[in-house]
Amino acid sequence: VLHEIAPWSHDVIAIALDDDQGAYIDNDTWPAPHWHAYMNWLKTTVQHTVGTRVPLFINTYQMKVTASAPVWAWGNWYQSDAYRIGDHDLAQLAFSTGLLQTQPHRPVMTSEFQAGWLQGAGEIAPRPAAPENTTLALHQMLQQGAHGVVNFPVQDTLNPPGWEAPWANWSYAWDAALTRTGEPSPRYAPTAAFGQLVRRYGTYLASLRPRSDASIAWLTSAYESALMNDRRVGELAALTIANQQRCRALALTCRLVDLRYDSLHDLLRTHVLIVPATGFPLRFTPRVVALLRAFRERGGTVVTNANDALAAGARSSTGGITDASLLLSPDGRSGVLDVMNPGTVARATAPAAIDLAGRRIVIPPISIPQGGAVDLRIGADGTVTQLHGGPASPLTPAPIAPAWRAVPNGRAVAYRADVLADGERDDVLDNGIVRVVVAPGAGARAFVFTRDGSESNAFTTIGAFRDDVQTPATPSPRDYIARYTHPLEAGTFNRAYRCALDVANPTRALVRCDYTAPDLGNGGVRFRKTYELAAGSRALVVTLEASAPGRSLSAFALPSSLTVTWPAGAQHSSLERSGYRLDQLDYPAGTPTRIELRLQGASGGGANRR
Repeated sequence: VLHEIAPWSHDVIAIALDDDQGAYIDNDTWPAPHWHAYMNWLKTTVQHTVGTRVPLFINTYQMKVTASAPVWAWGNWYQSDAYRIGDHDLAQLAFSTGLLQTQPHRPVMTSEFQAGWLQGAGEIAPRPAAPENTTLALHQMLQQGAHGVVNFPVQDTLNPPGWEAPWANWSYAWDAALTRTGEPSPRYAPTAAFGQLVRRYGTYLASLRPRSDASIAWLTSAYESALMNDRRVGELAALTIANQQRCRALALTCRLVDLRYDSLHDLLRTHVLIVPATGFPLRFTPRVVALLRAFRERGGTVVTNANDALAAGARSSTGGITDASLLLSPDGRSGVLDVMNPGTVARATAPAAIDLAGRRIVIPPISIPQGGAVDLRIGADGTVTQLHGGPASPLTPAPIAPAWRAVPNGRAVAYRADVLADGERDDVLDNGIVRVVVAPGAGARAFVFTRDGSESNAFTTIGAFRDDVQTPATPSPRDYIARYTHPLEAGTFNRAYRCALDVANPTRALVRCDYTAPDLGNGGVRFRKTYELAAGSRALVVTLEASAPGRSLSAFALPSSLTVTWPAGAQHSSLERSGYRLDQLDYPAGTPTRIELRLQGASGGGANRR
């Protein structure tokens, strides 16, 4: 892969050595000599090919001891299932970003960020999330010194045939800033606004770092590693988050430090250090004890909570403005005051005064819309001006028009075209009354069943007649996260079928598809399915057959004028969700099973149009 990308190496910013390594504070990557050996082996291998010019990183989330990573650790964060970002999400984001601050002399970077979540395997849309969540989360990371954020993703796409992740859908949708067709979504405006801010002031913003009023010790590595367990690490995380949130309430900017890896010089960036009182019957390592002694000897004060930090002389660098951070230039003479408003109503701050390079700067009242943020640039001469990113570039998306053919009266035709605009040729059945689209590369699922000339669709982005088996394969004992990656028993479900069109008979349009799954059953399971549309009919006839007891999953839009006739005596169940119905059909091995779907006119207003 590294050799293949060589012609474009000048565009490579950094290289990820692995995905989700060291993720979660209950991971076993500390002190884990095998993990460190593995990371170092990857580092050596990659640098042997590309040299040492390109930075290497790992993608992690709340790593137990981030500072111990032998390569640069970038973070990731996704919003919870709450519609609007709240204290829980902001606390988790602050903690996740704060752990990245513990890496000595490495910028804070986020390799995966999305203020939402993807469309699941059995869902026709991503879970709802307020667009302003993007603004709040981006400015929260900016306030904590983030110098790079990968918007994951910035545009909804399709999973390529043959590569659909088992926990996702054929439609890889997040309600991202751009839709699959390139049109702006509600999340476009906040994404573009932050992008314009970076485009206009990025070089300056990249030179800034937050002024810290106090430090909070992340203590996982302060004890001998053999004495730590997941329960104790969890307690440390809770104590750390509680102190971070108390700092927020007190308008203090508190950074995280790791006493095993921070130097005395770095520790003295603030004169107040919060060392949470754990109650553990443990002693710090000799190195940490010596560092704390030296910190006190140099005038530092050690306290056990954020309230005591205030009493010990920590002062708000934002002049008492909460949900704010002062980002300073390297010489400390200028900077940016970033203020956000997580509230549900507009916010107005009182006049405030901040100290900058020995000069008192008066910050005028600031009006911040709900879910918004404001950035004030403070010049070396004491002037205060608001940063504006400017209007976002207008979008002119190219429309994606289905490649329909004209169908003669009284005939049914089958043909191939890239109807779904995914770079693959789809099978189309059309009789001039109704139209069906089957995607061979997506498990020979049907994604469109509609009247000619109508935009309404009786199927959803999940598709109809997705294959599964009644008896799943035994998961690998090494599949530690099977419950997350296999919501469907057959695992990856868009296996590429071989499909053949039958064009000999003009009174019917017919497509036959088959595939043998080598990893299912003893020696594999063969699936066959046919789609048939007769001339002059509104009925689609589907026949399923498998060499083992099969299962088929279909998702229909609701309400619709579709009626489905299942085989008599078949094991069939339905589950209605918001806007669609998910149907499951179990059928016996070796016996063709016939299903009829009839479309009686245009689908209702609730039909899926995505």
